[in-house]
Amino acid sequence: MTQQTKHITQQFLRDHRAPHLEIRSTFNSTKSYKQHYHNQLSLGLITSGSTCLKLKEGDILLKQGDMVLIDPLKPHACAPIEQKPRSYYMIYINTDWCLQKMSGLKNTSVSLDCSPYVIQNPSLFDTFVRLMQNNSDVLSELEQLIEATLLLYTNLPSKLNDKNTRAVSIRNHLLADFENIPSLEELAQQHGCSIENIIRLFKKDFGLSPRAYLNSARVEKGKKLLKKGNSIVDVALDLGFADQSQFHHTFVKYTASTPRQYQKSIFDNNS
Repeated sequence: MTQQTKHITQQFLRDHRAPHLEIRSTFNSTKSYKQHYHNQLSLGLITSGSTCLKLKEGDILLKQGDMVLIDPLKPHACAPIEQKPRSYYMIYINTDWCLQKMSGLKNTSVSLDCSPYVIQNPSLFDTFVRLMQNNSDVLSELEQLIEATLLLYTNLPSKLNDKNTRAVSIRNHLLADFENIPSLEELAQQHGCSIENIIRLFKKDFGLSPRAYLNSARVEKGKKLLKKGNSIVDVALDLGFADQSQFHHTFVKYTASTPRQYQKSIFDNNS
């Protein structure tokens, strides 16, 4: 029987003292994630079972005890191995906070170019898990551990922005107004290129099709609106979905969580 998302034991935690962090804990889930990206740096820990991380560079098998760093805006998908349940923590870390911390620690400008993606460090893993289980009481210690991890596993040189200027212009047009999303035909006409060329540019420069990139952006914006307490119906309409059902379906595909589950679970310690 297919596991229903609403029955998965998981939480999304945040604390007003550290708005740059969001922690997800998921237990015994067999749900997959459609290819997507996050605006934040993602730090994952596999606490039981195993999972397949799908990247442009190839698939990576992650097993219990493994940690993984995923760059902001890095397209990725995730699926359980042989539909067996796995449990994991995810920490989503604000990009600007990371850059500020790392620039200070390394006394130079940095990029969030994670290397390696997979971290196999039992002592570091165990410390993270201990802090995750008591995150509200050891927030300062958790932040320090994140800083130490970034210092060890991010590269120094800032990358040049080598994305095609037309691709960036098309992306900005696509994301400009979620309530009036242009069709591929309109984008092609506006930017003087074919639909096929738009799709090719997106996949080359952003790693996703225009539709997948758009849906990832809508889901990321949806999370912010849900955190503010906006109703799910209003969020769906603000993001250009036909109705709440369409938003629900897309949110589940890209997060393996329902909008209601996400909003209900997110909390502020002093709210």
